Amino acid sequence: MEKYQTLDRAYKIGLGLRIESLYDDLVELLFQIEPDKLMSLFREKGYWYGKYFLTSSEPLKCFIEMMEYSTLSKAEVSLSKQKDTLVFMLIGSTYSIPQLDVYSVFVQEVMGVLGYQREIIELKKGF
Repeated sequence: MEKYQTLDRAYKIGLGLRIESLYDDLVELLFQIEPDKLMSLFREKGYWYGKYFLTSSEPLKCFIEMMEYSTLSKAEVSLSKQKDTLVFMLIGSTYSIPQLDVYSVFVQEVMGVLGYQREIIELKKGF
């Protein structure tokens, strides 16, 4: 328990001693080396995840739950309806532009498979 608390404190101050740190580093590296292949990979995965979500009785709920899990508590994920528009938000202050780009491609593909069309995409690097 004491070791977990130490790791948890380290994680909270940004030391990233968990597996997601490795994932983040790999995305950064691959984005530098083969950005087109990385984007294609996330697009393809988004397509197949979208197909999987369609088998659920609540595809959007299933999608949001997966995104919450996959961001490993590093981001706030929300989906809301504003008039006739669905608004998806992923807010994570530790994400780089390449990480946001690959998540954006993934989300666009999932939502396309679920029958939604993209209107506006806004990617911003925070503080």
